[in-house]
Amino acid sequence: MSALLITPGAGPSAGPSDQIGGAVLDGRPIEAHIVSRYHCHDGTPAEIRCFHTASERDADAAVAESFSGTPLGEVRAAFDDVSATSSSGYYVLWYEHANYGGASFLASAPYTNLDIIGWNDVISSFKTVSGQRPKWWEGANYTYTGWQWAHGAWVSYVGNAANDTFSSVKNLP
Repeated sequence: MSALLITPGAGPSAGPSDQIGGAVLDGRPIEAHIVSRYHCHDGTPAEIRCFHTASERDADAAVAESFSGTPLGEVRAAFDDVSATSSSGYYVLWYEHANYGGASFLASAPYTNLDIIGWNDVISSFKTVSGQRPKWWEGANYTYTGWQWAHGAWVSYVGNAANDTFSSVKNLP
């Protein structure tokens, strides 16, 4: 499978997400900055995989994560049920619009700069996965104003002050 190279940001704050090798849609490379138009996940090493529907993404994420034979229905429940636990490395599922609408992204890596994958200043709602606790920042490299909700939170709207302002995120349990 081909992948588009994303040049990582330099400096000591560069994280694993800055080293993602590319993004694909329907098995073909796409530019990283358009990832925010689709339903994607980062569970495949060095690659973001995107799909036209959330169901396709969730099924692929389950395979990519190698859930040790866990039935697909239980894997999907891990993404939809805050009380579910699994071996998943995913910590948050974020959405373009309020009430879990629009494009979405299932994340396992920290993102020092959401602009690299087209998600800078776009997020309006999110669901934490398996009781995790993401922290969001207004600036890249985990700078400026930060927001964090309770463990396992489902946030249907981040609020007027935070809406479309997130530029970096990582899990801080």
